[in-house]
Amino acid sequence: MTKALRTALITAAAFFAGHIGITVLIAAWQFFSVSPGRGNEIDSYVMMLFIVVFSGTASAFAYAAITACSRGWRERRPRTVVIVSAVAGAIALLGTWVGLFVPALALLHAAFGSVAAIRVSTAVPGVVLGIVVLAWSLLAKPPAERPVG
Repeated sequence: MTKALRTALITAAAFFAGHIGITVLIAAWQFFSVSPGRGNEIDSYVMMLFIVVFSGTASAFAYAAITACSRGWRERRPRTVVIVSAVAGAIALLGTWVGLFVPALALLHAAFGSVAAIRVSTAVPGVVLGIVVLAWSLLAKPPAERPVG
């Protein structure tokens, strides 16, 4: 396995983990804090996890595909890749909840129509954050290339 492929896979996995990690924590907290008078809500949790896993997968692949284009990103240490990608995944989920990516969806809708916007809407957070991380990786040199002093 080449270093570029390994970095892309690590990137996707860390983004996905950051993306669903928050949901799993919230679902676990809600599940274990159910008051005795409430019914079994396991179906709601399963559906919520399904939706988040589905959207997280699309976003993670889009994010990994975009960041893999950068040589600066591929040359970063795996630890840095994991941390940045996991944070980006968490931002993707939280940004989706608060509507951070609505302008990108509106732009996509205006450019390609509603059908295309709906089909790729789950990948938009990964695309937007992938572009941000791609720009950062192009501007910031990897630690090996930074001058010491």
